[in-house]
Amino acid sequence: MKSLIIIPVIVATIIVFACGGFWLCHLTRTKDYDFNNAFAHENRTSERIQGRFELKVDKPFNPTITVMYKIPLDSESGKLRKNASKFIFYSPYCGDENRLENGFIAWHRDFADIYGYSIFTVSIATNWDMIDDRNLYYIYSENGWPEIIFQIHEQLRKRFNLKKEQLYIVGESSGASFAQQIVARFPEKVAKAALHGGSKYADFKPNTRTKILCTSTWGDAGAYLTQLMYEDAKRKGIDITFLETPPSPHTTSSQYRHHAGWELNYNLMTAFITDIDFDEMRKIIPKVDFSKQPYYVFPSPEKPVELTLLKVDFDKNEKERRIQLQDKLWELYNKRAISAFINIRYVKEQDIDSTINLIKRQSNARNLRCNIIEYSLL
Repeated sequence: MKSLIIIPVIVATIIVFACGGFWLCHLTRTKDYDFNNAFAHENRTSERIQGRFELKVDKPFNPTITVMYKIPLDSESGKLRKNASKFIFYSPYCGDENRLENGFIAWHRDFADIYGYSIFTVSIATNWDMIDDRNLYYIYSENGWPEIIFQIHEQLRKRFNLKKEQLYIVGESSGASFAQQIVARFPEKVAKAALHGGSKYADFKPNTRTKILCTSTWGDAGAYLTQLMYEDAKRKGIDITFLETPPSPHTTSSQYRHHAGWELNYNLMTAFITDIDFDEMRKIIPKVDFSKQPYYVFPSPEKPVELTLLKVDFDKNEKERRIQLQDKLWELYNKRAISAFINIRYVKEQDIDSTINLIKRQSNARNLRCNIIEYSLL
């Protein structure tokens, strides 16, 4: 009699677990998006195939998104270029959708036009009220946006019959955060990532093999978060490079602490992704923020044994005078009058000779000549 009671209970239990497993799989499996007719409107020239399409994704603020892509062709043969299977995903920042309406910007186009990589991006509608909401804001990897990016990549690869390779990602600001979150969750799918000015990061997985470049602008309030992310990556043995870069020479004083990137950052990111001249580019970057010391040393790019020592007099407590100094120094750097800045310890005016000797020892340059420029902000 007991066995007759137990058997239905066991059967019911099995059914419950089976149904629960079905719904769990249904809820957690990746959604397949509809790419039918996605490639109906393409523009083909002798040098590229370019297109855009709308993709229904049913995400907050984004029932659909616009996908843009560019595939490089050899102008003589009309065939795909040898690097075409390497796809760059440009990770957009908050508010980028308006700019992207006009297509890829110059440094994005260069990946295809100059280096022969394929590139794609998406327009994602956002607003600043949602940036801390992990369920709404696109940068957080658990909300499903990375899966959309990887499906687009796969569809483009199949469309043009390209070899399956890991993705390359570039991004700035919240686009940098999105890129890092993708790498943190799916390191096996990303070959390289180049980021500038991000701040909202996820913990990396151990044994991540993705190569990463991250840069921050001097004075960026969120740079310390990138520094922490970098240190976490180094502890886990990840191949990562962190560079602090000066602001644009066209930056106004009120924007000096802004995190936005400019041509220098874009050139670094491009060189890193393409493995072309990256180490050489690193050499021209000032090692530290040159606005924090009263003495500045300018090695000449044409004559590395010639230095210019700029002695600056200014009231350290006056912010506006310091900003004038920043502008002046960066003007000199931008004009290529100098190739780098080296901060040295503060010395008294009568100790200039010993200062020059200190510079010589630090630079290991023989027959070093040093010109002294007086520059006053008083």
